[in-house]
Amino acid sequence: MKRCWLLAALLLLLNLCSIGQTPTGTLQGLVTDESGAAVVGAAVHVTNTGTNETKDLQTDSAGRYVVPFLSPGTYTVSVEAQGFSSVKTDNVKLDVSQSRSVDFSLKVGSVATQVDVQAAVTPLDHDSATLGQVIDTKKVVDLPLNGRNPFSLATLVPGVNDVGGASTPHIGGSRNAVNEQQLDGVSNILPENNVGNNLSAYTPIVDSVQEFSVQTNALSAEYGRFGGGVINLVTKSGTNTWHGGLFEFHRNGILNANDFFANRRSGKA
Repeated sequence: MKRCWLLAALLLLLNLCSIGQTPTGTLQGLVTDESGAAVVGAAVHVTNTGTNETKDLQTDSAGRYVVPFLSPGTYTVSVEAQGFSSVKTDNVKLDVSQSRSVDFSLKVGSVATQVDVQAAVTPLDHDSATLGQVIDTKKVVDLPLNGRNPFSLATLVPGVNDVGGASTPHIGGSRNAVNEQQLDGVSNILPENNVGNNLSAYTPIVDSVQEFSVQTNALSAEYGRFGGGVINLVTKSGTNTWHGGLFEFHRNGILNANDFFANRRSGKA
């Protein structure tokens, strides 16, 4: 019986760790009326436009709502309250590891009246002190990759470099041995006796990558055991529309651009 209780406690601990490092984002906001007073108990509906998955909740006593653990993607957020016109904001883009605020100001009127708002470009994240950048799908697919390694695009982020050619880069001036690399919420770092270097366990296929974030400084509490930065990659998931892809990859020296030394030898390699 003691072994069963010990095993249950261990599984619970592992589950809590996995929740803390889930490769998701958070939507939150404040719902007020035209005078700026909080609207308590307003119904909030958050819908993923790619999957039609909807989460329903109500604002608290301060008029706030928080929806954690959302998959990266595009969302529609709508709010309804008794005595007010409903409001809907479309095209709310949520990136991996991002906490985004979407606030609403309700106007007195019929619930049948709806105000539609198109979300602007992703605003500055003022809910977190973390510094970093998101490398989206377009960059991963369109930019040239030597060796077809999407993690190499991390060097596009200021403060990240791959000096020394290690498996993982240096982030924010730290040794790469104190950085973390996660793949769909699971650590992608191999156990290594050489504490001066981190090795990636797996390099995902380029076409399977949705996006990844590179956090360079002021990490949140869930990453407190790392002294450098965090690369958090999330792979593509299914949506409510069929899609696929077809590609051919070819590379050899014949297609390479000529360099200075070959030109010096009259074009001979």
